[in-house]
Amino acid sequence: MGSPSHPFTFDDLYKTIIIMISFWSLGKLTSKCGLPALCGEIISGIIVGPHLLDWAPKPDSLMMFGELGLMLLFLEAGLDIDMEMIRLVGKRGVLLSVLASTISLTVGTFFSYCWIFHESSPSRLGSLSRRPPWVLA
Repeated sequence: MGSPSHPFTFDDLYKTIIIMISFWSLGKLTSKCGLPALCGEIISGIIVGPHLLDWAPKPDSLMMFGELGLMLLFLEAGLDIDMEMIRLVGKRGVLLSVLASTISLTVGTFFSYCWIFHESSPSRLGSLSRRPPWVLA
């Protein structure tokens, strides 16, 4: 990978550029097919990521770029909110969307808590064969 004084090598830089070009080109290809560019970028990430080719030179730093991209995606989605449509659906529509988000977040948190924190043994496979993770007794 590189020595501590030079944490990045030319090979790392080359692979990162190839990954970024593949994201861009597959995004353009899927947008020409009528799909969002994000679909192509996700497919490209699956191909060059650890699941298939494992080309990511520094996975931690690429995860940081992914988190930054996710934040920018949420920012863009927030900027695209049509306030006129919200006024049209009124309080009832807004209440329904907030309630649906709250219920799904609560149910997901409950099941993840039961799955992760219930069994204290290091082997999760053994605990799965005995009982479902949501059974607390």
